[in-house]
Amino acid sequence: MSPVMPTELGKVKSGPGTSETSNVQFRRSLYYTRDLKQGDVITEKDVKSVRPGFGLPPKYISKVLGSSTLVSVDRHTPVRWEQFSC
Repeated sequence: MSPVMPTELGKVKSGPGTSETSNVQFRRSLYYTRDLKQGDVITEKDVKSVRPGFGLPPKYISKVLGSSTLVSVDRHTPVRWEQFSC
């Protein structure tokens, strides 16, 4: 006979916990390393992952690389969705 398992052991919660929400800004994010003009194709030399976390998380680097800028961006600017086309 197999042991009886409870049907629910807790609730699944994804995302930062309540104690982490104030620390999200200290995570890594993507920033531009060079000035880019509208229509430039973004390469590995154009972005890097740094702290603080005011841009896109590094997990989206594959979506950023190879896409074109929709607006001109200055270096040291956080990467945001509205700045490039996927």
